[in-house]
Amino acid sequence: MNGGCIDGNIEGTQLIQNFAVNSLMEENGKKWNEPLIRHIFSHDIVAAILNTPLIVQVQQDKLIWKAERNGKYSVRSAYRLCVEELIDTSHLRRPGYWSGIWG
Repeated sequence: MNGGCIDGNIEGTQLIQNFAVNSLMEENGKKWNEPLIRHIFSHDIVAAILNTPLIVQVQQDKLIWKAERNGKYSVRSAYRLCVEELIDTSHLRRPGYWSGIWG
């Protein structure tokens, strides 16, 4: 799974078309609804879901862009992620003050 989407061809996905993650949790507390999850998903997906920790102290979910310290998306950080971490560009690097163009 690793942040990907659930394949529409996986058995049980039609049962959760409009579900949010909290639909897979028990109503009275921060705990997975294990019987429901086992009913809907295949064994490997069940294991991935049940091994995902639910942190009691976190009351509200929010999106965080891990490539930035402040957690907010920027084109600059997306570019840096693509160029520096996903693509080997070591053969293209030239000396100079290139970071100045990002101002």
